[in-house]
Amino acid sequence: MNILRLRLLLPLLLATGSVNCLAGRLSPDYLRCEYRVDPLGVDETAPRLSWLVHSSRRGDTQTACQILVASSEGLLAGDSGDLWDTGRIQDADLIGVVYHGVPLFSGEFCYWKVRVWDADGKPSTWSKPAMWSMGLLEQGDWFGDWIGYDKMRVKSTNVFLPPPPYLRKEFTTAKPVRRAMLYATALGLASIHLNGQLVSEDRFLPGWTDYTKRVLYRAYDVTKLMKLGTNALGAILADGWYSGFVGYGGHRDHYGTKPRFRAQLQIEYANGSDETISTGPDWKAASGPVREADFLMGESFDARLIRKWDQPGFDDSQWEPVVTGAEMKPLIQAHPGPPVRAFAEIAPKS
Repeated sequence: MNILRLRLLLPLLLATGSVNCLAGRLSPDYLRCEYRVDPLGVDETAPRLSWLVHSSRRGDTQTACQILVASSEGLLAGDSGDLWDTGRIQDADLIGVVYHGVPLFSGEFCYWKVRVWDADGKPSTWSKPAMWSMGLLEQGDWFGDWIGYDKMRVKSTNVFLPPPPYLRKEFTTAKPVRRAMLYATALGLASIHLNGQLVSEDRFLPGWTDYTKRVLYRAYDVTKLMKLGTNALGAILADGWYSGFVGYGGHRDHYGTKPRFRAQLQIEYANGSDETISTGPDWKAASGPVREADFLMGESFDARLIRKWDQPGFDDSQWEPVVTGAEMKPLIQAHPGPPVRAFAEIAPKS
């Protein structure tokens, strides 16, 4: 009986072995640019590319590689690297390979893939495609102003917790949108909304830096949130590390006393034209349901004040003009690391 089973299984084992032999060749995976998967807003003009290799053969190794970087997904699918085609290079490096292709410009999207050669000199198939987008490479690429709202920041007690300002602007798109990229930063913390939705699950944007020297920004692809017609862009601006209570001693305002928000929305239309919506004096401001927001002192929320402030058509006639300008002029740089996001929700128990 065992011999009969072996005879029946032998063709299957041979077939499985042949498949595993093909799959055993070295294959690239987990492509990263600047050590992140498909990052948006990279401001390294010569980004570093990395990947992993897999093989079922013990002791296999990469002996050569070829990288293609293209300006469109279509060109990459056709194995055309119009931005960079390394050709086959004898190289075992697979971490931090520096881009040496066509000079890249602000906001450019780059699509790339890689193939590798194994220890026997056999090439792999191309990896799955990956991408990255360039950030705003020059300080002059920022068109918007720093904006804020200081009316509510009248200190009345020692524990001073001013309500975070709500900032908004409506604009109109009369043509189909091909792509919309939002670049945003803050002297403080910003929660950004577009047409009634948060643009991202990121928290504590843009992160803590020495604001006297630099402040970080992030880029977001908000194409799916855009509407044909009237749109509403807004932000809630909290004190954060910039002017909130930080550290021991009960002190605040370590860097400044007036939080600010800065953003610009780069819109590419289907007909090839483009438009920039940026922060400036035409924005409006008011307080909202978040009455207090501080890392150490906590948050208070008045649900009676909930309004559809971040949606098109909201009546902001009673809102006031924002204040422009900031207390300092730090260098604005792309955030180099992963964002802070919630990864679990703990339900309360009685």
